Amino acid sequence: MRTFALTLAAGLAIASTASAGWVENRSQWNALGADKITYVAGLSDGIIIGDTTPYGDAMAFGMHRCVKELQITGADLVTMIDAAYAADVANWSKAPSSLFVSEMFRMCRTQINQERAQRGLNLIPES
Repeated sequence: MRTFALTLAAGLAIASTASAGWVENRSQWNALGADKITYVAGLSDGIIIGDTTPYGDAMAFGMHRCVKELQITGADLVTMIDAAYAADVANWSKAPSSLFVSEMFRMCRTQINQERAQRGLNLIPES
């Protein structure tokens, strides 16, 4: 997570498509080029600190454990979003943030569900 925070801080100085507004689809995602890693750092940090509800806390703690246990890097997260776009043309109209969340839920379901269970919350069902 520290790597994400440092990447985000460094990326704030970079002018990119993301600074001009929301990144809403595959075309805008691809236009980010090398700034994709800064974008995913912001997504990750936003999820980890953005939702303080019990479900948000469980998601943040579960994702944090997942990223740490699997040693996921920012480059891995960019690859994950690129792969989601490549896997299904129906995803091309979706925002990378939407794909990020759905893929992180899929990848980190075990850790998120462990955190949810500790809090007495409903688990994410298997898909």
